[in-house]
Amino acid sequence: MTFGVGGPVLQVKDVNLDADPVDFDLLRTLNGKAFPVDWQGQLRGTVVARGGPLTHFMVDTAQLTFRDAHVPGAVSTLSGRGGLDILNPGFTVFQHFDVAAQTVDLRTIEYLYPAFPRLHGWLSGTATLDSSWMDVRFSNADVQQHDGDAPPSRLVGNGRITYGDRFMTYDVALFADSLSLTGLHRSYAGLPVKGMVAGTIRAQGTADSLLLDASLRGPLGAASFNGLVDVFPPSLAAQGSGRVVALDPAQLLDLNGVPAGSLTGNYEVNLRGDSIATLDGSALVSLEHSDLDHVQLFGSRARFRFGDARMHIDSLRLETSAATITASGGLGLRRGVVDSLAYEASVDSLGGLRPFLATAAAKASGKPDSLAGALSLTGMVTGNLDSLNARGEVFGSTLYINKDRGASMHGRFAVDDILNAPRGTVGLELDTLVLAGVKVDTIGAELQLATRTSGTFRLGALSDNGPTFAAAGRVSRADGLIGATVESVNVNLGHDTWTLAAPARISVDSSLLAIDTLRITNGRGGSVVVAGRVPAVDSVALMFRADSVPVRDAATLLQVADTMAGWGALHAGVRGTRARPLASLDATLHDLRYGGMQLERVDATAAYADRRTQAALTIFRGGIPSLQATASLPMEITLSDAPRLLDDSLSGKIRADSADFAIVEAFVPAVTDAKGRVHLDLDVAGTWHHPTVGGVVQMDGGQLSVADIGLTLHDISADLAMFSARDSLAIRRLRAWNATSPNDSVAVLGFVDFADRSNPLFNLRLAAHNFRVMDKRALARLDVSTVGQGITLSGRKDASTLTGSVNVVRGTIYIPERAVAKKQLVSLSYADLEGIIDTAELSRQIKLPSPPSALLKNMTISKTTKD
Repeated sequence: MTFGVGGPVLQVKDVNLDADPVDFDLLRTLNGKAFPVDWQGQLRGTVVARGGPLTHFMVDTAQLTFRDAHVPGAVSTLSGRGGLDILNPGFTVFQHFDVAAQTVDLRTIEYLYPAFPRLHGWLSGTATLDSSWMDVRFSNADVQQHDGDAPPSRLVGNGRITYGDRFMTYDVALFADSLSLTGLHRSYAGLPVKGMVAGTIRAQGTADSLLLDASLRGPLGAASFNGLVDVFPPSLAAQGSGRVVALDPAQLLDLNGVPAGSLTGNYEVNLRGDSIATLDGSALVSLEHSDLDHVQLFGSRARFRFGDARMHIDSLRLETSAATITASGGLGLRRGVVDSLAYEASVDSLGGLRPFLATAAAKASGKPDSLAGALSLTGMVTGNLDSLNARGEVFGSTLYINKDRGASMHGRFAVDDILNAPRGTVGLELDTLVLAGVKVDTIGAELQLATRTSGTFRLGALSDNGPTFAAAGRVSRADGLIGATVESVNVNLGHDTWTLAAPARISVDSSLLAIDTLRITNGRGGSVVVAGRVPAVDSVALMFRADSVPVRDAATLLQVADTMAGWGALHAGVRGTRARPLASLDATLHDLRYGGMQLERVDATAAYADRRTQAALTIFRGGIPSLQATASLPMEITLSDAPRLLDDSLSGKIRADSADFAIVEAFVPAVTDAKGRVHLDLDVAGTWHHPTVGGVVQMDGGQLSVADIGLTLHDISADLAMFSARDSLAIRRLRAWNATSPNDSVAVLGFVDFADRSNPLFNLRLAAHNFRVMDKRALARLDVSTVGQGITLSGRKDASTLTGSVNVVRGTIYIPERAVAKKQLVSLSYADLEGIIDTAELSRQIKLPSPPSALLKNMTISKTTKD
């Protein structure tokens, strides 16, 4: 080091300095007075400088590490080169000085400058500095903030930071290449945000009055703000406006249960506070077309006021595809402050709730559920965020969900302290329902919550044909596991009663469904048992057993119109895992009687494994199988979603030497008195999309009746051949007679080609001789005959031709003349009808004729006559 004297300013050249260490006490002594801020600690490192006048001192390289004595463990490491004015060291001036920071511990800066934003972590980066370090101007800044494992923030730009007696003054223009909201949340715990954004930030002013203009964008959406903020502790404040575009709250907010969506709209805020309870001011939110949790949000608006530890909702109206929601009133924001908030929600159609009501089958197939009906909810919330009480009622009408329907619904709830220790009552009633085809008069449910973790429940139902159901028990909740102990079950069928044999425990949480042996019996040997565990990941063990169950009981529950008799048993089990279950089923029916059908015994089995179900059915007569059917069906079954049919090969067989034709009554309710024996030899192949059937169906001496039209067929004779290779059906013989003799007959011959399933090819001929097509007392009797070769229908579904002639041989239409003669005819106008008939209900219930089928619409009638 050399010195130059005699000039206006002392010169120091050829500096090569090792600091090992240099304490700031020494630097204060050299400065001759205290620094403007209380630096305490030691510097270590090297300085190599060509030097020069102290007003233009040139540093070639400096490598320094500062250990802060104020903040234990705070270490900062920097390097730099450039010009300095160190004539007055306490007010050093930078002259295009390039600084590179490897680490700058933010705790040191925040200790020395209390008005500096309270950020956690450390800084690294580069910048070019000019002017006094008390009023530093920076350019070409490229700075990163790090905080643990949170993604770092990176800002580049220019600006000026001026030291003041109380606050530092900022005038910066920055581009946030990456701004970590997750890191910001760590610094400001009351700001529950996360994710990464980028954009421009312009800030002017002090920490307590900072004019901020920011526009940020990222995977979570875009947001902007223009206004005045106060980030000086202990409170925060904001006064300004902004806009959000496609903002996803689930990606932005670090809170549990926040739904995903895309929000677009404007906001205005004028708020101050250090917590929710101390907020003071107002906020206005206006939403444009957005979506939240698959619900479309339309033009909506809400205005809030805060003060006196209360939140006031002056007006809130939320228009969505699911419901229209309105609210007004207030809520307390801290313990001891009570207010009340009234709300209403109306659902014009359940279709708007489709995202929440979607069944597993709809999710698997991609086809939407059929939904209809209206709901309305009204209620009141009172209290504060520490203790909220809720009261309300829900009403529903003409509800329809995938063929299940209900005329009306009424629910009610009154629950205290819903956020912490809910207790109270929740009830629901539904009237005039059809569930899975079963008509139910009434269903009711009630839940009584005694504490946060315990309560009781009651269920009840009245079937349309008389049976009743009742169940009751206790519910509990602990460590996320919801449990129900079923203490009583009563199913009263009139002729039989089923009751719970012993209390049964059912438990469920996000990873487990467990049933601890639920068993009901009828006191006469019949029993139904369900037990098992279905974990989310581990092995499944599920069992269902029904033994000595009267078929009449099942028929009564299913509301089968005709009398059924017999008894049956069914054993089913599931093993494996939820994703890859192994399932089996064995069922037996004995002495089954339904209408004219009598079956000695029916056995059925099914087994599922490796995406395929193997099934078999056997019907016995005289102890010998009279019908046997087997099938191998490609499908994927899981315990989480609906079954899915796979595009793989089908296979099956149906064999019968003397099957009872009466079985047709179980599948065609209009048919009665079916008799005869059927021979079947069929093979099924192909795929679900295009199944094929090959083989024969033959019958002789059959009989059936269709009571609705008074039709009875005798001596039915059939010979049908199916050709899987050609995908066709040949009707080689189909003949029957009715009226008074076998000569009064009808016969059908021809073929159908199914190669094109959507547009099959056919050629069918019908011949009739004095055939009685209707014989219904008080309606008509009609006998017809065809002429020549009969009637022929040929062509395809989209272009067919009907030819031939039909004679009405005899016909009688019955009119109850004497009954008519006794009637007095009265002329009624529409106004008269309106007074005694609910015309709206009449028009709703009138069943108009169904539109003609595609076959009839595309049929040409040629040379067909009727006499």
